[in-house]
Amino acid sequence: MLQPSSTRSAELSLSKRASSKRLSPADPEQILPTRPPRGPDPEKSLSGRPRGASATLAKVKADQQTFPTLKHSIAQLKASGRPTADLESGLWHKLSKPLSIILMPLLGAIAAFGLARSGQLLLRAVVGMALGFAFFVADNFSLAMGNFGAYPPLVAAWAPFLLFLLIGETVLIRTEE
Repeated sequence: MLQPSSTRSAELSLSKRASSKRLSPADPEQILPTRPPRGPDPEKSLSGRPRGASATLAKVKADQQTFPTLKHSIAQLKASGRPTADLESGLWHKLSKPLSIILMPLLGAIAAFGLARSGQLLLRAVVGMALGFAFFVADNFSLAMGNFGAYPPLVAAWAPFLLFLLIGETVLIRTEE
């Protein structure tokens, strides 16, 4: 870089003055040597690659993404070699959770069917509510186990729904007869 001659001559005169007399630490004319900055190069990432060359997803939450976006995120994370069991469980749960709207009235149908004068209406209502609550607990437990990796993601999302669907159908068929 070319500097004007007046700036260059001013720097030379300062360096001559500094070398000719001893400067005290409090002297404002003391010239400090310039060192290269420490730390990482601002143009490169910590891995040595240029910034912006690759992107890494820090944390992906299955609850906060739409189905296609989550599917794309899972594919990207699998390609980079990261674990995706919890996201796959969340992906399948996005399909099975809305179907619980069909399941809950089926579990509550226990209270509706049967003889009204049999005197067991309260018992049937309690059993229907208990089955609904048991489904809620089993669904959350299964999803947690799928997120942990103890259950396969497909089983973690669909097993509680299918189990309680069979229980509800069985109870419905038995009480109709």
